[in-house]
Amino acid sequence: MKTLKLSMISAAVIAAMGMGVAQADVAANASGSHVNVASSTTVAKKCTTLTGGTISFTAYVPDAEDANDAATTVKVNCTKGTQVTISMDKGQGTGASTTTRKLASANDSLNYSLYTDTSRSHVWGEDAAAVVFAGEGLLSQTTLDVYGRIAAGQDVKPGSFSDTVTVTLSY
Repeated sequence: MKTLKLSMISAAVIAAMGMGVAQADVAANASGSHVNVASSTTVAKKCTTLTGGTISFTAYVPDAEDANDAATTVKVNCTKGTQVTISMDKGQGTGASTTTRKLASANDSLNYSLYTDTSRSHVWGEDAAAVVFAGEGLLSQTTLDVYGRIAAGQDVKPGSFSDTVTVTLSY
């Protein structure tokens, strides 16, 4: 793709010169004339390929003393140096917030949270709680870890619990 773009630009400059469109200063010297052709371009901000994994918590045991922790990743490719913001909404659970999301079953819910750090002290949410970073390049994937935790001590009925959180990329 890169070679094709360069070839197309070169062909356009050569065609323009042959048609008398290009303007250049011609200077004479002992060996003949020479011409300078100026070139320029811009690089647009761009992000591609936002992918997110699944946080698969182990089976929750209501009387366990420890929290149930799990992790996944979010991956993105953005032009080098582009300021990127990735936010996560509160999910679909009734009564959820970005600080306390809800894994829901037909008759019950489990509180859980998503974090940006392994110590699980910085909630990943929206606005000020979003993650901001500089893109590493369209050819280099940036991988961000997402850490989940279901707090211990929640007395719930047996069943399958789930939630879907929307991840938004802004640049």
